[in-house]
Amino acid sequence: MARTVRTTAVAVILAATAAGCSGGGDPGSGAMSPEPTPSTTTAEPSSSPSPSASADGEKPERPAAMEQHDAEGAAAAAEYFLSLYNYTKTTGETAEWESMSHEACDFCRAVVERTTEIQREGLTLDGGDLSYRVLESYARDAATGIFPLDMEVTQEASTTTAPNGSVESSSEKQTDVMRIEMGLRADEWVVVTVAPKPEE
Repeated sequence: MARTVRTTAVAVILAATAAGCSGGGDPGSGAMSPEPTPSTTTAEPSSSPSPSASADGEKPERPAAMEQHDAEGAAAAAEYFLSLYNYTKTTGETAEWESMSHEACDFCRAVVERTTEIQREGLTLDGGDLSYRVLESYARDAATGIFPLDMEVTQEASTTTAPNGSVESSSEKQTDVMRIEMGLRADEWVVVTVAPKPEE
């Protein structure tokens, strides 16, 4: 079965979220995602983009900061989750990704479905290296228990090729600011929403 050397990431994120994919049952309801205010910012933005897992399929290391149940821990968990993307796509192993996916996260589920399709169809993904950085991290929302954060996510150009050599899809380099919402389930971080940052 064909395996990718590098994998696409934000192409799926941007395609899904541009269509309104969110973490709630109703993508447009916003019920799970109250708008945080700048005054609740608690973590410093990272100074430079962080690359995802290496292209050889090595599983990323879980950061120690994920043990914290605060805004810093939420940011570390969000970065780790994004770092799992290339690993998941490259290896076809979805268990770790699914363990961090809230059942309401449409984007999380779409990634698993696409990964399964890639493996089943024997598609090859080239390019699409992912990098990201935290722009702003917010305090826990008292009403929902959610820790929101904004991340700048960049994906290099990518091409998906079928076993017969034909190009199934391709995407250009893209950069977007994403709103990611993290929650705690049995003291473990889960991703509730991945969506474009709401307009102010």
